[in-house]
Amino acid sequence: MGGRGPRSTRASTAIAIGAALAAGVALACAQGKSGAWTGARFVHAGRGYEVGSPGTAWSPIAIDGADVSLVGPGGALMSLSSRCKAPLAPPQVLARHLRFSIGDHELLESEALGEGSDAPWRQHLRVGDLEIETITALRGECIFDWVLAASQDAFPPAQPAFRQWRESFSVRAPRS
Repeated sequence: MGGRGPRSTRASTAIAIGAALAAGVALACAQGKSGAWTGARFVHAGRGYEVGSPGTAWSPIAIDGADVSLVGPGGALMSLSSRCKAPLAPPQVLARHLRFSIGDHELLESEALGEGSDAPWRQHLRVGDLEIETITALRGECIFDWVLAASQDAFPPAQPAFRQWRESFSVRAPRS
């Protein structure tokens, strides 16, 4: 089973972020594949969502598999990926599949961000010298994965911007 299904695509985005950090790769500024920045908001009309900028210290970059990605202080990276009309499972199950696909890691935290079986699921991992936080959520027929990856020094200061970015997310009717 080596295809590029929902799990392998989601994992490859998280791995690409980690690999870029580990290699110190400079990534070119770019907009998302199917969305665009409109002022301080990234709008993905096809998937029916928008998300604000986490602040002026963060710049758009291109990361394979992500709808939108940003690089910030200390080389911290954050991304948002979405898949719609994919087979759905509770966010906890989807998050666990994403985590297992990352490879060798230490699980530091894993928790629901709310009540009920559809509550978004948060994970905090350590992969070598990197800290990675993932949040997996379902909205309608879509899976949304937010990823923050940074060196251990850059991770704590990046977390408030990551939280602000995720909280700026809103869903609207997708364009047909």
